[in-house]
Amino acid sequence: GAHPLPLDRAWTAIQKSLRESKRRTSWTRTNEPYEDATFRFLESVLNDASFVADLDQVVASLVDPGRINSLAQVALRLLSPGVPDTYQGCELWDSSLVDPDNRRAVDYGKRAAALSAIDGVKVAEVWSEHRDEGWPKLALLRACLQLRRRHLDAFGHDSTYVPLTVNGEDAHRVIAFERGRRVVAVVPRLPRRGLPDSAVVTLPEGNWTNILTGDRHSGEASFAKLSGAFPLAVLELELDPVV
Repeated sequence: GAHPLPLDRAWTAIQKSLRESKRRTSWTRTNEPYEDATFRFLESVLNDASFVADLDQVVASLVDPGRINSLAQVALRLLSPGVPDTYQGCELWDSSLVDPDNRRAVDYGKRAAALSAIDGVKVAEVWSEHRDEGWPKLALLRACLQLRRRHLDAFGHDSTYVPLTVNGEDAHRVIAFERGRRVVAVVPRLPRRGLPDSAVVTLPEGNWTNILTGDRHSGEASFAKLSGAFPLAVLELELDPVV
């Protein structure tokens, strides 16, 4: 989950697991010979070029599905009922292990610079051009927070939360719902199998704009069409102009 991982970071997490399991060692009764032997084993594994090469191949096939899962979780966390937790320091891809690894210092300057760089850029473009930097997660987070601010009533305690009808062979791999008759989220499941492009979502009445791509939709539309150049869709109802 955190590969490539330096020895010092890997060991602190494993040492914590060993001690808290209390099978061979613990915080109060440390078995130093056992811990030393485990450390040497870990060191030998991470210095095994053949093993690391095999691991590289496995991890490479999981990177994009993992990123899509991360984006899906961001959208669900921010658009589902409840008060969303948005942990400072987790705005970009984060492959930290448990503490103390996840207690490392956060580079807020890096995040502030990224936020400025993507200002005014469609989230889908960020996914295409800055995927490795983790900017798509930051861009999606900001877009969803701005959406919540535009439609406060849609996320209140008495707002609607309604599942949408999804049909097609890949329907079971799509989560789609409407909030407050103003917002729609369409999120993929199990992206290791590919995106559920053939699934067809029935949108609520009205014209909808995907805030991540700028594309407009109404009626029924496939997941591929709704998401466009991004692996999920967040739609906003187009309101009639006041005259």
